[in-house]
Amino acid sequence: MFAVSETATEELRKTLDEVPPEVAYRLLMSDEGYKVRLDSPAESDRIIESEDRMVLMLAPDIDQELADVVLDVVDSGVEGKPVLKLLPAAERS
Repeated sequence: MFAVSETATEELRKTLDEVPPEVAYRLLMSDEGYKVRLDSPAESDRIIESEDRMVLMLAPDIDQELADVVLDVVDSGVEGKPVLKLLPAAERS
């Protein structure tokens, strides 16, 4: 099952302060790879929450496709700029 690290969950939650609680990020596939965008949940979505706040949703096909993947925060190399990155669960540091 797709997982989200606690650090990534907190990072997502911080960016949603000005967004209504019924809106969160959706992880989806694009021509450039995976990306997130703001959206409302569908009934079939898996919802990931932080402190009773919805932060990320995944459609069942994305959840299954990323079964052994973790969304985590990595250092971007630019001071103070963390980056969310999909990592194989076995390689997570």
